[in-house]
Amino acid sequence: MGDVIRDIYEHDTCLIFGFEPDESGKLADLDHMTHTLRISLDEAGIDVFGDLSHKFTGGGEGVTACNIIGASCADIHTWPENGILILRCFACGDKEHQVKAFISSMVTRLHPTIAYSISDRLIPSKMPKNIPATWTLLHERSNAHRH
Repeated sequence: MGDVIRDIYEHDTCLIFGFEPDESGKLADLDHMTHTLRISLDEAGIDVFGDLSHKFTGGGEGVTACNIIGASCADIHTWPENGILILRCFACGDKEHQVKAFISSMVTRLHPTIAYSISDRLIPSKMPKNIPATWTLLHERSNAHRH
């Protein structure tokens, strides 16, 4: 059973939008967004080992932030001019409950009008059989070209 748990990867992407113009300023606030990301990870019981963030200027005024977590990574990307935030979390092991708690905390703290989530549970030993139908094949190397 322990081998199966290590062989699971939880991947969630959340599209959050519908912020009112007076609220979308928080999407451009680097300190606010990195704090919200960190607090939500902490609340979900996800260990954070490091972080990196950037505030864009000169056109789009968004924020990108990434946290290296005990299971992999969590990141956000904002487009305040469009009132949009994309949140992703990729976790190794059986972390579905923690990933869902993290996303729930982010949505609760940000108060968007609308939030959609796409969840994929990948099991590498069963690939390519368990690739979600929503994924698009970008490339497949033929055996004839292998050395």
